[in-house]
Parts: sequence; structure tokens; C-alpha cells
Amino acid sequence: MAHSPVQVISKISTVFNGLFSDPDAGASLSGVAVVGNTANTTTQGTWQYSTNGTNWFDVGTVADGATALALSAGSAVRFVPVTNYNGAPPALTVRAIDNTYSSGFTSGGTRVNVNTGTNGGTTAISATTNTINTSISAVNDAPTLTNAIADQLAALSTAFTLPLPANTFADLDGDTLTYTATLENGNPFPSWLIFNAANQTFSGTPTTANAGGLNIKVTATDPSGASASDIFVLTVANIITNANIATPIATLGILGETISTTANVTINSGGLLKMDGKNLATTNTINLSGGAIENTKAVTASTLNVSNGSSFTIDADDSFTNVGAGGTGTVLTIASDKIGNLLDINVNATATSLVDLDVTSKVNVGGGGVLNLNGNDLSSSNLNATDAENTPAQLTYTASNVTNGQFEFIAAPGVAITSFTQADINNGAVQ
Repeated sequence: MAHSPVQVISKISTVFNGLFSDPDAGASLSGVAVVGNTANTTTQGTWQYSTNGTNWFDVGTVADGATALALSAGSAVRFVPVTNYNGAPPALTVRAIDNTYSSGFTSGGTRVNVNTGTNGGTTAISATTNTINTSISAVNDAPTLTNAIADQLAALSTAFTLPLPANTFADLDGDTLTYTATLENGNPFPSWLIFNAANQTFSGTPTTANAGGLNIKVTATDPSGASASDIFVLTVANIITNANIATPIATLGILGETISTTANVTINSGGLLKMDGKNLATTNTINLSGGAIENTKAVTASTLNVSNGSSFTIDADDSFTNVGAGGTGTVLTIASDKIGNLLDINVNATATSLVDLDVTSKVNVGGGGVLNLNGNDLSSSNLNATDAENTPAQLTYTASNVTNGQFEFIAAPGVAITSFTQADINNGAVQ
């Protein structure tokens, strides 16, 4: 339960109106000495005072003695509860002070203490104590969304079940929540999909006619009617577990198709995979064997193989562990400085192009493979290796099976070289 707003206990003169009496003629209430404050500031809240009704200060630690806090009758007190505290906090204990008192009262943050060790009789301090009490009323806390529901994928003609995770919603009051689910616009679900409110489970078996996406709204409501909601997307699609594409395939999603995240994808000669701006992600292998991928947002795979004349550009959004390229007419292009996440690149056939190699990539050029720098000189921006145990001058590159040109030191044009160091590259000495 949340607490009600801060409880203001009007002026002290109002609190004790009609409760003050003194046997001396003409005596009146001048103020109080606060001698007890046992409220727990961590679990309950804080008693405060104000001498002008605007600025508030903590009563703090007081005692019945030299540290009693002198507050004038015109001062006000209040209790500020901590979050979710409700009930009656420990009261302030006070002694009345009559108008014969002359030592002054607290003003703003300037505290004045009065020694209440001597009281009653002819003193200005009452012999008995009284209390200032309050009570904090509880108000309802609405449920909250604690963990958003992940978007879901349902396969055509396959039973779909989704139990709502128990930690999706929470209620601070411990109230029992009731659950409802509709489409985001409030309309009911299509007939194939059922939500069991008793066990918070979605179930059903979609057919081809149900292919597409549903925006589903789940609402949790407490007994007072307060609620929280979340919306997730349920996509119904034909899940392709192993794609072997030899002819153009319609744009994924249009016909309710999606590729499994564990699929092996092979696109053969004449094959064209249209992604409609979506991600293509698999933990297995993508083989571009003469075919092509079109309009992808990002491509992620354990291994990418490009061969048989296919072309592919690795850009900033793509991620692979191993990359292989080979075959006449095959072109693998790597966007500038974007392959730091590649562990191994293998170029094993002619007419293969690698552009702008990055620091952390291992490049193997063999079997007639060609490393094509597009006419650029070698520099640390396109070929760079580091080793914590060796200097750039100790890191040596060896070139073999070089065709259609040669490596040279710029200072010695026309003289072919087969090895050079990282220091040579860093100094711009190699072309």
C-alpha cells in the first residue's frame, strides 16, 4: 500500500486548544518542549516542525532534559511517512510551556533547547507530558509491469503454447491480480487463439489463413480496478528449418514464412532470398552458392560461404565467426573497418575481392585466391595486426601465388617483394 499525503498537524496552539490549564491567573500556553521522538525514520517516517508554515525541519533527537526542543505555540508539526508506510507512528511526547517562559523558542533551522529536568510547581514547564498523534491512511498501489513479454513466433499447423511468465507483473500490495488479453485495439483474438485467464496461458494451432502478425495486449488488474498492461507481437509463419533455395523466393513475411534461427541456409544459382528489410540470423551456416540475398537489415551466422559467382558485402550490422569465399566471379566485399568481429576469412579461388581489411581479422589467401585492394596502397587502415609480445617491425607478412600484379616497396618501384612487416605498412612503404 502507498501512504496518504504528508500529515500536517496544524499549529500547536490549535492541537492543545481547550486542553491547557494552569492554576495561575492569566496563564496561557506559550509553546511546548518536545521531549520524546521515537519514530523510526527508515521504516516509518519523520516528524518535522515549521515556524513559518513554509520551511520544514526534522524534529530529530530529543530527550526529557537538556535536549528538549522548544517550539512556540505558533509553530506547526507534521509527520512525513516513508514510501508505503501506513498506520499510527509513535507520537511526539511534549511538555507544555506557559507564558512565564522567557528563554526563547526555535526559529527555522535555529534550534532552541530547553532543560525540562526541572518542571511543575512554579516553573514554566508542565509536570505532566502529553502527546501529539497522527495516523497515516493506506491507499492502493496499482500493479506494475516488471518484465516485458518477448515477441513470439508460432509455426503454421503446429500447436502453439505460451504460459505468461510469472514475473511479468507485480503488485506491491500483494493483491491477487486478474488477467485479460485482447488484440492491441481491444478486439477479440482470431478463433484459433485462446487465452486461459485462470492459468495465464495462450494456446492454439494456426493455419495458413492465419499467417501474419498479431499485436496482443495483456492486462493485469487488482481488486480496486487499477491495472498495468503490456503489448507483444505474435507472428504466425511457416518456419523454414533448412532453406535450400534454387529459384526466387517471395519476400519473407508476405507469405507467412520465416527462417529458423538454427537453420542452414543455402541459396543456389538462380536463387534469390528477399528479406523485406528484416534480419537474417542463424546459429548455423549461410551458403551463397551462385544465389543472392536481397534487402536484409543484418545478416548473422556462424559461417558465411560465398562461392560460384555470388557477391556479398559485409557491413557494420553483419556478424560472422568464419567467412569463406571462392569460385570464379565470386566477390566478397568488406565495408571499411567493419570486420573486427570476424575470426577467419578464407579466399580460395580467383576473382575474389576483399576490400579494407580490419585489425583483428585473419586472412588466408590460397588455392589461386586473389587479395584485391582495389588499387589502394597497403596501410594500417586496411591491413593491421598487433601482438602484445612483438613490435610492428617483428610482425612479418608473406605473400605467395601473387597474380595480376606484385607487392613493391614504394622506395623501390618495379622490384617485387614477397614479405614485409607491419612497420612497413604503418610507414606507408608498401604498394
